[in-house]
Amino acid sequence: MIEWMSRRLRIFPLAGLLWTMRPLPSAAAALTVLVCLYATPRVGPFAPFVAAGSIFLISTATYAVNDFCDSRTDAINLPYRPIPSGMITCKATIIYAACAFTAGNSLSLFLGVPPFLFCTSYTVGAFVYSPVIKDILVIKNLFVATLVGGIFLFVGVVAHNLEPATPLFAVAVPFAFAREVLLDIRDVRGDKQAGHRTIPVVFGESRARSVVCCLLMFGSLFCPCLLRPSNANWIDRALLIVFELSTVAAILIACSRGRSSKGWLTLSIQLLLAAMLAFAVAHTRIRGWR
Repeated sequence: MIEWMSRRLRIFPLAGLLWTMRPLPSAAAALTVLVCLYATPRVGPFAPFVAAGSIFLISTATYAVNDFCDSRTDAINLPYRPIPSGMITCKATIIYAACAFTAGNSLSLFLGVPPFLFCTSYTVGAFVYSPVIKDILVIKNLFVATLVGGIFLFVGVVAHNLEPATPLFAVAVPFAFAREVLLDIRDVRGDKQAGHRTIPVVFGESRARSVVCCLLMFGSLFCPCLLRPSNANWIDRALLIVFELSTVAAILIACSRGRSSKGWLTLSIQLLLAAMLAFAVAHTRIRGWR
């Protein structure tokens, strides 16, 4: 299905760039920032939009850099991706990443010096990850998970209040870690040929799936306890149901050896993205951001 879509998308000149930007997860990150900042009275009316725009640009640039550095392994694992399929060149990818990083960091300046320094450090981390950290076993997954959880810390920095960001960061890191391990399982064939040391390559796919299931089961049981659901209305309860259903579905796919195709693994990754977004919105509605 994805290969069929990639062939159809070739007729659009900007299709390769849009795919490299990963608009769905980048938009999810921006939406999370927007929702969380709208719940705090400590920021101006335009700050949520500026912060969301900054995170969106930096997120798309990070994905572009990752595509550039992974072009060799993508040619094996995901040949329909923009660079291996010829939809976009490596030069164009890097040019976009540089422009998006510059624009995102420039936007953060309107939020003050601390948010700008945070975005700058985030940018440095994105550039350092692929050439330096990506081949360090376990640390690479933890590093990316910390970057994902750092989105909530960014909200706390903008809102001048890191206390509400702490539980969201604590929840996002294990979920993002599990998501990264699923990505490694999906790409295990190319990682073996390229010599990358990932959890499924070193410890085996079965153990990697066990790590994912343990992290997600702990999260599905622990996360609702942080929210005091007794104070929730029907919208908040619906969000918690979405969180639980998405997490349970991801667990079932991760545990099932029969669901080992790239399509199923990609679905579980998107389910985790939906679970994290639902929990962030529910947390903001129930606990507030004051």
